[in-house]
Amino acid sequence: MKKQTLPELTIEQIYHIYEPAGGNPTQAKKLLAEQGIRTSTLTIKRYWEKRNLEINLTVPGGDRGNYRKAALPDEKELRRLYYMYEGNVNKIALNTKYQPEPLKRELIRLGLLRTTSLEEKVE
Repeated sequence: MKKQTLPELTIEQIYHIYEPAGGNPTQAKKLLAEQGIRTSTLTIKRYWEKRNLEINLTVPGGDRGNYRKAALPDEKELRRLYYMYEGNVNKIALNTKYQPEPLKRELIRLGLLRTTSLEEKVE
């Protein structure tokens, strides 16, 4: 299968969109689409890497899986989120962009979630 090459103008636009997109390929894809340029996030990332540009995959509000690396909210806010999303840690993580595992650990520590380890099931 022959690899397609992009027009030189499109390649330059991929480089120029780096700053407005904050280094985030997903955001760049959206901005390029607004200009009528359709390309994948992997293509954008590949061209940016060729120029040794730093790739930012943790922009809040990015696509699914891009989580904040910030500290978790305080106990009151965690309890509010827990009840708002009916205890669904994945929904909390996706809608707030906090990482799911630290959220889960903190909710267990607060007594809002129970662990479901194999050891508990055996006993």
